[in-house]
Order: sequence, then structure tokens, then C-alpha cells
Amino acid sequence: NDVISGAQVMLLSQIESEDGYNRSESILMSIGRESETDPLGPDQYGYYIYDSGDIDYNLVPIYDWIEIDPGNGGNGTDLNLSHSGNGNWNGTPIADVNLPFSFSFYGIEYSEITVSTNGWIAFGGTDMESFRNYPIPGAGGPSPMIAAFWDDLKTGSGGYVYYHEFDDFVVIQWDDMRTYDGNARET
Repeated sequence: NDVISGAQVMLLSQIESEDGYNRSESILMSIGRESETDPLGPDQYGYYIYDSGDIDYNLVPIYDWIEIDPGNGGNGTDLNLSHSGNGNWNGTPIADVNLPFSFSFYGIEYSEITVSTNGWIAFGGTDMESFRNYPIPGAGGPSPMIAAFWDDLKTGSGGYVYYHEFDDFVVIQWDDMRTYDGNARET
């Protein structure tokens, strides 16, 4: 369960004979048969993509909610962001946040992120205020980014974006936001 079907591994073989023949040979070997329901990867940096259906793999990340909304017993900081949806910036839809550590993402070290009311963070900071959730990767949003929602979300009526630092990670919480289309609540 530690190996994803379709993963390729390099085997090193040593071929020798009694007559003094000696040769090393590398053999690329695929393990198992991949299917469309398997995790993807690794990419050139060793990253894998898991989704919520990949629970049978030992290396799948374990989901663990960490509540930081002060109204629910957390100790997050309100980033004081505001947005009324559909590109109507009625305040501050993004905030730059300095991380308490450096974070390596695809071989580049980052110590700052931009947090958006629209459910995404961008590494290294950006001035973009993108709210349309185009396919990833794509030109519609900042790069590099993590898109937790990447939807047209509104603050107001109890919607807030919180931030909290821990020793070796940070938590961003989009709390009780509303979708511009449909007005559904999202946390």
C-alpha cells in the first residue's frame, strides 16, 4: 500500500560471470496497473495527488480539522478581509501574510503568502484578486497557488477569513463565507 499502481522504479542489477564479465544495468519497471481511480504521481519534484477516495493507501494524508474561529473556541486572527462578490471589491479582498518559516514548493522557498477571500492562497505574494475557478493549471489565477475553494465567495453576514500560526504549520480558515452564485454557506 506504500506504492501507487503505475509508479515507476529503477532497479539496479549487477551481471557477473566466472570469466570476469562485470556490468551494471539499470532497469525501469512499472509496478502494478494504474487506473483512473489511483492517485497521480510522482511528478518531477516527487509530489503525489491524492483525493478523498484514496483512503486505502498508507501514504494518503489524514484529514484533521483544526478550528481557529474564535467564535467556536479557536484562537485565529481575523485578516479583516471583505468582498461582496462578482468582482465588486468593497474593501480588502486579499492579505499578504509573512510565514513563521520558509516553505519549499516545487523547489522554490517561500516565506510569504497571499490569502484571498475567494478561497485560495498564493505563495510569494500576488496582487491578483481572481475569483473564477478555472481548471488548474490555468491562466485564470495566481501561480503557484493552493485552491481550497477558489470560488466567488462573499464576506458579510458572518463570513470571515482567519489565520493562525503553529510551530511548523499555519491554518487558514474561510469561515461561514457565502457563494456569490446561490448564496450557499461555506467553511
